[in-house]
Amino acid sequence: MLRSLWARRVFGDAGVSSSWSVAANLLLIAVVILVLGSVPALAGKSMSATSKKSPTETEETTCTAAAKTCSAPSEENGSDTGGRGDNGSRTNGGGSGGSANGNGNSNGSDKGGKDDKEPLDSTLVETVVVASGAELPRSRVGRHVEVIDGERLRREGIRTLPEALQLVPGVDVRRRGVFGMQADVSIRGGSFEQVKVVVDGVPQNDPQTGHHHMDLPVPVEAIERIEVLFGAGATVWGADALGGVIHIVTRNGSRDAGGDGSGNGPGGASASSGSGKRGAFELITGENSLSGAEGSWTLSDTRLGNHRVSVSRLESGPYSEGNEFDQTVARWDLDRGRLSASLAHSSRDFGAQNFYTTRFPNQAEQTDTFAARVGVRGESRALGQWRGDLSYRRHDDTFVLDRFVPSLLTNVHRAETGRVDLMSSRSIGGHRIDLGLAVIEERLESTNLGDRDRSRERLRVSWTRESGAWEWGVGTAFDHVEDEFETSPTASIQRRWEGGHGFRASVSRSFRVPSYTERFYNDPATAGNPDLDPERAWSYEAGWTFEGERDAVSIDGFFRDASNLIDYVQAPGDLLFRATNLRDVETSGIEAVWRRAIASPGGPLRLAVHGAWLDASGSEPLGISTYVFDYLSWRAGVSVRPAEASRFDWSFQTFWNDRNTQADYVKSDLTLSYAPGAGAWRIWVRADNLFDEAYVERGAVQMPGRWVTGGVRLAWE
Repeated sequence: MLRSLWARRVFGDAGVSSSWSVAANLLLIAVVILVLGSVPALAGKSMSATSKKSPTETEETTCTAAAKTCSAPSEENGSDTGGRGDNGSRTNGGGSGGSANGNGNSNGSDKGGKDDKEPLDSTLVETVVVASGAELPRSRVGRHVEVIDGERLRREGIRTLPEALQLVPGVDVRRRGVFGMQADVSIRGGSFEQVKVVVDGVPQNDPQTGHHHMDLPVPVEAIERIEVLFGAGATVWGADALGGVIHIVTRNGSRDAGGDGSGNGPGGASASSGSGKRGAFELITGENSLSGAEGSWTLSDTRLGNHRVSVSRLESGPYSEGNEFDQTVARWDLDRGRLSASLAHSSRDFGAQNFYTTRFPNQAEQTDTFAARVGVRGESRALGQWRGDLSYRRHDDTFVLDRFVPSLLTNVHRAETGRVDLMSSRSIGGHRIDLGLAVIEERLESTNLGDRDRSRERLRVSWTRESGAWEWGVGTAFDHVEDEFETSPTASIQRRWEGGHGFRASVSRSFRVPSYTERFYNDPATAGNPDLDPERAWSYEAGWTFEGERDAVSIDGFFRDASNLIDYVQAPGDLLFRATNLRDVETSGIEAVWRRAIASPGGPLRLAVHGAWLDASGSEPLGISTYVFDYLSWRAGVSVRPAEASRFDWSFQTFWNDRNTQADYVKSDLTLSYAPGAGAWRIWVRADNLFDEAYVERGAVQMPGRWVTGGVRLAWE
């Protein structure tokens, strides 16, 4: 609304073309950035007297390159736990209980700064797990990986995982409604079924349908970081990872997910050596009767280990007909050195107007998710560092096709997954050997799909060699599922040069077994196909990277050759969308991200600019295709925020989406916050869709216009 009125004043009442609409948005965006960047950070600019940097410097986690370890305090109320750029943060900050060698600090700010003379040092170690299953410095990964820090989510008022993933360059999040009720996530043009979702090293994909992959009982308060691997990841993570892998690391599970920060794999860390209590609590309100609360409480004890409880509660009236919601998420995590455990539950009850079909618009849905995990880790001469996980996930789904006529169709599903995962990582000289073994049991009880069960077994092995500036690796996995065997080989190579330049390339094979919904679901608008074949694909990618004192750049190109892709197709004259194997589909694209530390009158800023282009071609079916050719062909975005936390804090991001089957749009979000005292209290307000853009992310579900939320946050220690 604001944008359209402003554009009419500038360009007249004759109407505003699409190009002028985008131009008006971009001009307003520039004004917002200039105004915010010029605002002084009020009295007591940095909330830490020990973190003083020149205007062009950004904070970094303090690391020891030789030991490949990182250490940084964390906070509940204000700043990032170190970091470089918007999504390339140094993410081994302490969080609660000192995970990854951090110290934990409820009210602290940017105390994890590096030396004042080094604004952006690419030699410091930043570790990720998602690429190899073991904790490695990002400089050794050889793949395109983006990382977003959990403190940034809390700093910017992000409430759910789908909203968090929209901050990651190149990730396509297609929400039906808001605040995480239902969202499909796509990477590199793959469908929502072709993304692997992992929490603390344990895959979480739902065997019933990929529409439930994001039904994760993980409050934002519990997130340490989110790692996203672009491209195939089946060698490490198994089936479904054709497009990419999303790895959510919780604040008490950060060491379980990949190790002790040594860069050599899982296991070996001990519990926090300190004791104490810390926590945070927040009240949330907003338009459309939105109300809620969230919080976390942590107990660190030398004998009892680190206990963290995180809870989130949100409910809202409808922003348009039939999309009200009510959700609760709760999680408990324990870290006692070699032993860890977690229990988590989430409940969502929401109107699903037009979610899956427009023939029956008045849909409604209710889901419950329960997850439990027990993990142990250690070290031995034969296996090196090793980790074992026993996990269980249960997902209940009740779907009503017409809420006013429940007798027309009401489906009740319960999907259960039990897993045993074992992995080890051993380094000898410049060689590293990674081994993995998994046994998975899946079970479904459904009024529509019937009672189903299947088992999976997988074995993987990989070898990596580092020699000077070169590093290369090969590996493969053997999967046995439904009396068939699948292999997932991979090979990668990378080269680093002095001056911050680097080259990387890889080739991988991946596959996906059809979901139970694709095979057996039937309703008045949809028909499954029990004879579907697995999807298979070969993926190729190459990229160039640069990291300097103030700039970090990555450019990657990729090509995927896929066969038997599964889609829902409505043939001419047919009333039903039927699950069908397409023949061959080729997908290619380019991704680019540029980050820069810049000076401004109000203090140093972090700027990130990203863009992606994608194209898919192949044997389009006769009729209407639902998913395979409905991809994001262009995406570009800009985000900017202060490099240091202060009493007055803000962040701004905007992105442009141009989908193959829908009108393009620009969406912008702004967050402002103020700490009136020493930092224990913080008041914040967030405007989603700041310029009131009319847009659709998925199907026929209209997304809300400008939605303003706010809250008060208290942190204590």
